[in-house]
Amino acid sequence: MTKQTTRSVLDLNVKQGGELVKKAKALIKYRGYKVEEISQNSSTIDIETLPPDSDETVMMRIITKTEYKNNGVGVDTVEATEQLLAKPDIDKVIVFGNRFTASAQSALQEEGIEFFSPDQNILSVLDQYELYNGILRYVNELCRVTCGSAPQSRSDCTGFTKQIIPCPKCNGRGKLERTASRYPPYCAACGGSGEKESKYTCAIRLISDNADFHYRKNWRRLLHKDFLDLVDLASSTQSPRTPSDN
Repeated sequence: MTKQTTRSVLDLNVKQGGELVKKAKALIKYRGYKVEEISQNSSTIDIETLPPDSDETVMMRIITKTEYKNNGVGVDTVEATEQLLAKPDIDKVIVFGNRFTASAQSALQEEGIEFFSPDQNILSVLDQYELYNGILRYVNELCRVTCGSAPQSRSDCTGFTKQIIPCPKCNGRGKLERTASRYPPYCAACGGSGEKESKYTCAIRLISDNADFHYRKNWRRLLHKDFLDLVDLASSTQSPRTPSDN
């Protein structure tokens, strides 16, 4: 089994596992687990973690390949995973798999093992307020990593510039193209002014503002996406100062 070590979730960049690795990263980040060691082979990725303020060891196993064509997780795979609990240095196991058979789910539930698949929302156990506060904490952390400190107010953040630019929706005209109506409608994007004050220069700020809006609108699913976008941003090689969507 090939082994590698890492100090934090920001260093966890394992290509094998795809969406499952993304979900594992989100859970590690939100629960504040410290990554101690990563071990992987052709079918599994084991991430040994330590919860905050605890001496228990949590092993997160990502099952990337099984005997099934769709790499579903059956009872045999679960039994092999349950053997991790027999190790004296492992206190808890969390399993990630592409799909779990009914028998596999029952076996995991009997052992009290958490399990997640791609169609399950990793953050669904959190209420909306907890999730939003988790996003804010993560934003502040990424700000410190990127800029050296977290802004004390929104006006201190340089990731958003209030410079006047032509509205991209109406090309600065303030009105949309003439329609069947007697008068052309005003552009809703700029309120008819033909100008916009929106220029994002930092992807962290863009996601943060999106999360603020989604929280006010009670759009929980989009809040989940905001958190996962932050995890992706922290793991990517692209600088957070160059957002993909201005």
